[in-house]
Amino acid sequence: MDINLQQNLGKKFSNSNFITILGGALEEMQYFVVDRKEGDYTILQNRQTHKTFEVKTTKLPPFLNDGDVLKKSGFNYEFDLSKTNELKQNISNKMNTLFSNKTSNN
Repeated sequence: MDINLQQNLGKKFSNSNFITILGGALEEMQYFVVDRKEGDYTILQNRQTHKTFEVKTTKLPPFLNDGDVLKKSGFNYEFDLSKTNELKQNISNKMNTLFSNKTSNN
């Protein structure tokens, strides 16, 4: 996509026009969860579609663990600490709810 900066200098855009000009790229942010590592590849799962993808481990941050969340930005994947913590807290809450229901039923 090309945006002619010379023609648009000094113009004001509303937020919706700005997003339209960017081609909706801000709305198409994709998040992936590290499922597992297999040899030279890391298996990622798209959080929206739940489809899995193989990505060369060398193309990802070196410190990843299973369950970490990555944000895809262009052709790059970036570790997202806040989304990772949010996901882990959600899982912990579900586990606590599940086990508290099991113990109260016995």
